[in-house]
Amino acid sequence: MKGLSAIFSAFFLSFLLLSCSKSKDETTPPPYVVEGIYLGKIGSGIQTPTGHFSIKLKSGGLMDRINEVGSVTATGTWQLSGNTFTAHYESSSGVKVDLTGTLNSAQKRIQGNWSSTNGNSGTYNVTKE
Repeated sequence: MKGLSAIFSAFFLSFLLLSCSKSKDETTPPPYVVEGIYLGKIGSGIQTPTGHFSIKLKSGGLMDRINEVGSVTATGTWQLSGNTFTAHYESSSGVKVDLTGTLNSAQKRIQGNWSSTNGNSGTYNVTKE
């Protein structure tokens, strides 16, 4: 009987030690926060973007287009569905601009195409500051 009790005790202790071993702490990186200021370039037609382009994506899907000196030149809205970015803004002169693009959260970068109600279009790329 003592032998059986010893075997049972050893088995029970082994079970406790194995079940109480520390699990690996696997931390999930926090989700990418899209809101912020993005700075980059914008271009017309098929030309490589070279013009200043800055947008501020705000919470609630609101956005501002910002010029070189930091002044707001247009306001609008944005949204993200998966990694597809879309935005619409209107300048103080009444020109409406649509942006479509792809978010690369690892690079904190959005790049894509734009078009406006005055018939212009082109490409842009911005990186989060």
